Amino acid sequence: MIKEILVVALLSGGHYVGDDNNVRGITQSLKDKGFNNVQYEVVIQKSPDGKYSLDNEKIYAIQNTLDQQNTLVVAAGLDGIDALAQLKKGEGNIFVWSGHQITSKLESNMDGLNAIVVPESAVNESVKEELGKRKIKLIKTVGVPHNKSTEEVIKAYEAWDKPNMPADQKFLLVSLPGDAPDASGTMHYYTKESAEKLGSQLGNIARDNNMLMLVTNGPRTGQYDPDTAKNYKLMVKMTQ
Repeated sequence: MIKEILVVALLSGGHYVGDDNNVRGITQSLKDKGFNNVQYEVVIQKSPDGKYSLDNEKIYAIQNTLDQQNTLVVAAGLDGIDALAQLKKGEGNIFVWSGHQITSKLESNMDGLNAIVVPESAVNESVKEELGKRKIKLIKTVGVPHNKSTEEVIKAYEAWDKPNMPADQKFLLVSLPGDAPDASGTMHYYTKESAEKLGSQLGNIARDNNMLMLVTNGPRTGQYDPDTAKNYKLMVKMTQ
């Protein structure tokens, strides 16, 4: 039966937290549908000097598994592309990649993939046409898969030391965007001015609908100095 197939989830080990959460979100959905044989594998290693690279020994071990039994492999992001590119796409195995946009790196490493999971906003007609030619199934989502559940959000809200509010209070929840590269690799920075503009626009919606707006940083919010293009976390480490 298909639900008895081994699911191997490729992780970056924290190199790209959002991509790891993407993979964990997909595998949790598979578990909810009865795919209980899930194996998580960290395929990225970190050297003593802080550099990340593909763990070739781990890739070799995963390939041995693929050669011996039918496996569904799930990966995400740039590290996921690198890992999948090193695995032989033999018959009987299924290879799925997920991300937030179609990049040139992905386009160069699509051969052998069975499915690609991306937000609908990242898909245009040329992408559909190319995936159709390569017989790759396109799975469109509303947003990027993640591993946060509704139950976790409700639990966090109930634990929040919040001010007294009406029981029927309505909320507008906002997670701020952040600094990220586009499909060509060019960085775009989410500035203070951008956040203020978004706050003004959404504030009007909240006010008109008698809602309380709750705002939180996203995982990429404020990672870089827009003026110098330097990563704040790296700058802090260098000064410690």
